[in-house]
Amino acid sequence: QILKQVNAVAIPQVSRTLCRACKHCPAQAACTTHALVVLDADEGPWVDASRCFGCRRCVLACSYGAINLDSGA
Repeated sequence: QILKQVNAVAIPQVSRTLCRACKHCPAQAACTTHALVVLDADEGPWVDASRCFGCRRCVLACSYGAINLDSGA
């Protein structure tokens, strides 16, 4: 029997209660794959899981701690 180990990527989540919807979002600027997407200027970004590879740069770049790896965000 052959077992395969699959490395799952933890996708960051944006907390709507902590996000300040910055005009120039530092987390969005830090994302090299453009996975943080803003559709409306008055709303914060959301993470496009198909683009995110889990580097966590956005988590470190957010000044308000609004992006984390906790699924309950």
